[in-house]
Parts: sequence; structure tokens; C-alpha cells
Amino acid sequence: MPLKGEIITCIVVVIIIASIMASANPYRAQIWEAPGIEVLWVQYSNPSSGSDSPYATCLANDSLIVVGYDSIPGGKQFRIEARDPWTGRLRNTWTYNPGYGYEGLWDCTVMGGYIYSVGYGYPSYVLRVDPGLTSYVIKNVGGWATSITSYNGYLYVGGFDWVAGNQVFRVEKLDADLNVVATYISQGSRDVFATLYSVGVNPVTGLLWGVGYVSNPAKGILEWWIEIVDPESMTLVKTIRPGIPGRAYAVFFDGDGYAYIIGDGDYIVRFNMNGDLVKKISLGVLSLSLYKGGLVGDLVVVAGEENNGGYWRHVIYLLDRDLNLIGNKTLSGSVDSYMYTGKLWINGSRVYLAGYDNQLGNTEWVIYSLEVVGAPITTATTITTTTVTNGTVSQPVTITKTETTTVIQVSTVTLTKISPTISTTTRTETITIEKTVTTTLTVTQRITVAGNTTNTTSVGNNVAMFIAVAIASIIAGLIIFVLKRSHRGIMTGVAGVQRSFRYGICFRCRSIPHIGRAGECRSLCRV
Repeated sequence: MPLKGEIITCIVVVIIIASIMASANPYRAQIWEAPGIEVLWVQYSNPSSGSDSPYATCLANDSLIVVGYDSIPGGKQFRIEARDPWTGRLRNTWTYNPGYGYEGLWDCTVMGGYIYSVGYGYPSYVLRVDPGLTSYVIKNVGGWATSITSYNGYLYVGGFDWVAGNQVFRVEKLDADLNVVATYISQGSRDVFATLYSVGVNPVTGLLWGVGYVSNPAKGILEWWIEIVDPESMTLVKTIRPGIPGRAYAVFFDGDGYAYIIGDGDYIVRFNMNGDLVKKISLGVLSLSLYKGGLVGDLVVVAGEENNGGYWRHVIYLLDRDLNLIGNKTLSGSVDSYMYTGKLWINGSRVYLAGYDNQLGNTEWVIYSLEVVGAPITTATTITTTTVTNGTVSQPVTITKTETTTVIQVSTVTLTKISPTISTTTRTETITIEKTVTTTLTVTQRITVAGNTTNTTSVGNNVAMFIAVAIASIIAGLIIFVLKRSHRGIMTGVAGVQRSFRYGICFRCRSIPHIGRAGECRSLCRV
């Protein structure tokens, strides 16, 4: 075993190098013992010396979009910032002044690779802009628009309107080119004014929920109001008046169809898909308003503003789906910091949200990137089935997923021939991808009609690890090559020394006339 030591050394080198390179990957998944919230970066933007504020965040084509407003002489105007989602670095800005004085963008969503946003003012606006902020389309919508979402290729713009002196919920259905398809206007209640703040579509029932509040100062009424609408027919399905004081600001859903609603005060309420109240909790913080929320796996994330230590501060809470509190984190420091309605955006375990700081009347944008650590991994499954004739099958499969997302790709190929024999091959691959990665797999199989064969291939759960091992293997091969060359040179040198040693002894022995020494010389010199 002439190179046993060198081979063991190279194996150790491969393991060490692979471990170092995998740990150096900035997008690798991290395993945490308990769920928590980690601040990845914070960015500030102060475009004017007056009032500037962001409302919502969206992510499109690896570009983080933040919408809101900034101040100009005589009023405010629409403002959108495009940022790098990994560092928060500003890439581009877009501003637009409709000319009515005080305009801003309340909310945004993504559909078909475009960002759609709604702006307040009267009339209100809806706009479409590309992720690079290089082109846009803008149109008017009715009422006062406050929220936007998308479902089945359509946009739904929520807000409120006035009908015969009564303020009611209003939702407009638009196509991708911002043309109005249908409009829903609720009947409301004649003794109150209804204001809608958020719309969302339940992924299980496909019904649209609009949440807000109703008020009547003369009667001391200020409480949550919820309307469920069929987005196809744009007709009312159900009205919910849960009797919760204050304003409902946001609604979001889990994969089982449960709705979560947050708002004024410290209430978080869970409804089933039929609109029945399942659970209501109070966080026990009187000076708290929650404006934004969503789910990371099975964890509920809500954010807002809370008075703490003499300042209003940005804060985020983490709960399980049964609304058991896990923990919270204060995000801002010794400055008054506020939020308002508009989406936070969730991408894998990452959470992007925006608020603003108030420094003596000069308010500035604050954008956060957070990670919910210890969150369950999201799993998606795709199935592809192809029927071909007997022969060779090459099937390219392209998979694109975003960080800490497990994709299980199952390809089933059925080969048929004019005979009763059928051969079926099933190939299963599991890929865990960090950041945003596009992987193209070409599945090539040559099968003869001779029965059933099942091939299962498991691809590791870290693409970076494969690269690291490949590089480490190349390095190890070079080390083995060098060691072999070195070993051959050393052995050649040793052989030369041995020959020189024997020749020197033989030369000296032949000059000594002693029989014993001569015999010794013959044995040593083989003469």
C-alpha cells in the first residue's frame, strides 16, 4: 500500500475543503433550534425635507419594490423604489405627480411579471410598472382605492365609495391592461360609514374577503366590518360583523383556508373558510396597532407600531397558526417610527416590510429585510407524464425555486408497443435550492419492452455542496498526482544510493584478502 497515507490525507482534504466552501455560501439554509426573527438589513431613504412615507413592498424578478410617496412643493407625489433584495441597495426610482396635490401609493401586488399599485386621491389611480421602473401605464378607478390583489389573471382593487350619502365598500375587477371588467358596491349599513382597507382571496374557496371598519361617531360606533364576495360574479356572499372594536387593517390566509385579520389595538382573529370566528386573542399591549401580516410556513408574522420607552417603535410579532405567541422583536430605536396599511412581502423565510421615521417633521422611508429562522420548509410537487414509443427518451425539466424551498420532481414515462407488454419508468428527484436558482435537468433513458423498471435518484439538498465537492475532488486529484511524482522521485533516489553503497563496499572488499570478509562481500555484492 505505497500511497495509503497520501490517499487518507487527500480524503481528509476533500472533506475539509467541501465543508469550508459550503459554509461560506451566503444563501445556504440555516437550522435553528427555535423559531425567531433575525434582521438581515435596514435601509433608509429621505427624498425630501418634508413628509415621505412608504406603504407596501412587493418582489418581482429579483427586484424589491417599495411604493409610497414623497413631498414636492405644494403637495405629495407617487414614489416607487426598486432595490436589491439581498442587500437593500437602491437600483432605481420612479415618481409621478398626477397634479391634484396630495397623492400616494397605498398598496401593490405582482402579476405576470409586472407590479400593479393603487394610489389614493379622488379620483383614485391604478398603475402597472415593470420591475426596472422603465415603463408604466396609469388609469383612474372609481372611489377611494386602498388595496389591490390578484387572482386567476385578474386584479381586484378594493376601497370605498359614496352612494346616496352613505359610505360603502367598493371592489373593481380589472384585466391585466387595467380595463374594468366588473364592479362590486356593497349596500353597507344605513347607520354607519364603511371603510375598506384590505382585500385578499382565500386560496381554498376562491372567495374574496374585504376587511375594514364601520363607524358612526354620533352613536359611538367604531368596529370591524368584513364582506365576502364571489370574484367571478362580483356579488356578496356574506357580511361579518364580529363586534370587535377599532379598525381591521389586513387579511391573509393559510393553506387550509383559515383567514387571519389584524387591526387597531392588539387583536388577532382567526376565521374558518366559511367566515366563522374560530379564535380571538389579545396580545396585552394597549398602545399597539397591527397593519401588516402573512405566514412563513406554519408561523404567523404580524407587524405594526407600539409605544415603548417614550417612542413609537416598529415591532414584529411571531405566533403559531393557533395564535399562540412565540415572541416579538422591536425593530426601531430612539425615534418615533410608524407604519400604515399596505402589504409586507414574504419570500421563503424572508420578510420585507416598510415604515417611516419621524425626525422633527422630516419623515423618511425605512425598509427592512428580516428572516424568520426555524420556520418550516415549504414543499412543492410537480408531476410530468409522457407517453412515447419504444426507444430513447430525453426529457428536459427546468425547475426554478427560491431559497429554502424543497422541490420534488417526479417524471413518469410510459413506453407502449404493439404488444401487451408495457414498461413504466418512474424517476424521482428531490432538490433543495438556495436563493433563486434555475436548474435544467435532462432525463435520458433507453428502455426495452421487457417488464417494469423503477429508477430512483436522490439529488442532495444543497447545490452549493455539489460544487464544493467537485472543486475539492479536483484539488485532491492534483495533490495525489504531485504525491505520486514525489514518491517516484524519492524511490529512484533511494535505489541509486543503495547501488552506490553496494558498489563502494564491493570495491573495498575486493582489496581485502580475508576469506570471511570476501564471503561477506560476495553475499552483499552478489558476486
